[in-house]
Amino acid sequence: MATTTTFNFQNSTKRTLTLSSSTLTEGSWDTQLPGALNPGQSGDASASGNTTNGLKGAVTYTDETTSQSITIKFTSPIEGKNEVSDSSTMDDVIVSMESNDTAPMLDLKVVFIGV
Repeated sequence: MATTTTFNFQNSTKRTLTLSSSTLTEGSWDTQLPGALNPGQSGDASASGNTTNGLKGAVTYTDETTSQSITIKFTSPIEGKNEVSDSSTMDDVIVSMESNDTAPMLDLKVVFIGV
């Protein structure tokens, strides 16, 4: 059984965030990520994992005016628990993530919040 992942990104900051990297080391994109998220905008994407290792990857959005970025890493194995983490160089942005725990399906909602 392959894994299925849905992504929802919401930009609740005053920054325009531009997709600077989207890497899948396992799986493939079904629906591409939004190329940019303007303030107040949201966007969806989806990906499917392979039948051997599931889905694994990372997405980075960058504020091109400051070169600061946020990276979201995710793993959805065939069996076991999903893993999601973030790292950021934006001091004034909080990343709020909601996801389900158990593979083979990952529904991930990411909200970028300005502080």
